[in-house]
Amino acid sequence: MERIETKEYAKDAFEEFCTDFDRAAALAEKGYIFAMLTDRIEFQKTKGEKLNRELLFRKGLEIRIFHEKGEAKWFRASMDRALRFRMRLDDEQLLADPALWWDEKQYLDIDDSKTISSLKEEGYAWATGAGRYPLPLQNYKNAKIQIRNYLKEDPDTGALSVEDWRLVSLIEGEGEDAKVY
Repeated sequence: MERIETKEYAKDAFEEFCTDFDRAAALAEKGYIFAMLTDRIEFQKTKGEKLNRELLFRKGLEIRIFHEKGEAKWFRASMDRALRFRMRLDDEQLLADPALWWDEKQYLDIDDSKTISSLKEEGYAWATGAGRYPLPLQNYKNAKIQIRNYLKEDPDTGALSVEDWRLVSLIEGEGEDAKVY
C-alpha cells in the first residue's frame, strides 16, 4: 500500500524541518509548493524554488509540496502550536484499486479582468471578491487543481468516507488541450 510518514516537530526543530523540506522538494522535482503563512500565500514550482525556510518554519500554518506520486504536508491549527508533518506517497497497489481513492478537479478562483495584466507582470492571480495569490501557470483560463481523496470503508455499514486528501497537480485549459503539471 501507500507509504505514510508522520511526526510532530519540537518548537526549536528548525534544522530538522529544513532537512525534511529539502528531502520532500527533491522527491517532487516536477511538483509545486503551496504555503499558507500568517501574512501571505506562496505558490510556486518546486524546481528552482527560493523560499525562506526560517519564514516557513516560523509563520507557516500549512505547507504542501506535491507532485503526481505524493505529497509532504506541514500544518498546525494555530501559531502557538508546533508544526506537524505528514508525507504520503502512492504506490501501484493503491492506484490499482479504485475503491481506495478518488480524484477530483477544482477550478481555481480567478477574476479574469484583474488577472490579465497582473499574472504577466507580477505572477499573481486575483480571486473574485478577494485578494491575490501567486500562480505558477502561464495560462490561467480554466485553471484547476487536482485533488486525490483517500477512502476508507466503515466495517459495520460498508459506507465509504474520505479519511485524507492531498494535492496532485495543476491543470491548464480544457479537454484535449488541457496540460497537466
